[in-house]
Amino acid sequence: MKFAHLRERFGSAIINLDVIESDIKTSEELEGVNPKLWYLFEDKKVLFKETPEPYGCIGEVLYAKLAKQCDLDCAEYYFATRDGNEGVLTPDFIKGNEYISGDDLIFNHHSPLMANSKNIDKLLIGYYRHEGSKRNNLHDVRRYLEKEFEDKEVVNKLEKQLLKMFVLDYLLYQEDRHSSNWGILKNESSANLIVFENENILNMTRDKKYFEEMKNKIAKGEKVENDKQRGKYTFSLLPADSDTPFLEQILQVYKNGDVKKQEVIESVLGYFNFEDEITNFEFLKKLDSDLKYVSYMQVANRKVALIRGVDKIKEERKLEAGKTR
Repeated sequence: MKFAHLRERFGSAIINLDVIESDIKTSEELEGVNPKLWYLFEDKKVLFKETPEPYGCIGEVLYAKLAKQCDLDCAEYYFATRDGNEGVLTPDFIKGNEYISGDDLIFNHHSPLMANSKNIDKLLIGYYRHEGSKRNNLHDVRRYLEKEFEDKEVVNKLEKQLLKMFVLDYLLYQEDRHSSNWGILKNESSANLIVFENENILNMTRDKKYFEEMKNKIAKGEKVENDKQRGKYTFSLLPADSDTPFLEQILQVYKNGDVKKQEVIESVLGYFNFEDEITNFEFLKKLDSDLKYVSYMQVANRKVALIRGVDKIKEERKLEAGKTR
């Protein structure tokens, strides 16, 4: 998709990097599937990342805006192009803080001997990182946070932020939340979760044929929901050996009677207003109608399913309480 086409569809808020020389690192030195390059832009360190067509760049920008609604820290993203390739530009979010990736948090505490070994074979480290990624869930990460931070209040806050991330990921079909796509920013006075790499939400990287097929299925009343984990090590609330669907994992919080976690879930539902935003965001107004319709319906279906599930559990609790009186 060329720059002129992007500008025509999404307006003038697109940064053209062809007039700026790449600096600091080359794309080959950075991790990830898509090419990435660092730039110094207006005296700030920024990262350009090419995103897969047709709508990967939109997924990044949209998730960041919705995360802000829910008071969840997410890397900022702006539309950008380089050599005719579309992508996103994101300012350096570390900003002088210490950054602990989810990868490192899990690896350092799940495999401390491997993490502290300087003469260990790289293949062996890769194996242990792969095994450690199975611990990319709130059940295990909570234990690692307790080892990383002495202050229990900090651990509790980070746990709530991870739960908030999980609920938002569920609503937006973010099924690529492996342990390299979230981390913790810490300094002397605070520690907070930061999330990034959200191009795959709502199947934005699927081809147009997919959205046509989904629209037809929805019109026929066919089931299009897939509540299973797509990525084997996508972040979850339960241990890796659990095959519990995302929705049921969230509802389990209500079944367990954890009031503080319930408040986190309901705060996301209270802030999250995708139904309005998909029509209000300027850059979404010119999206293909099939994509807009399917995205709207998918999110609406998940949100309704969650709200109904919560209401059902609350009603059952009321009936049980009435019987014991």
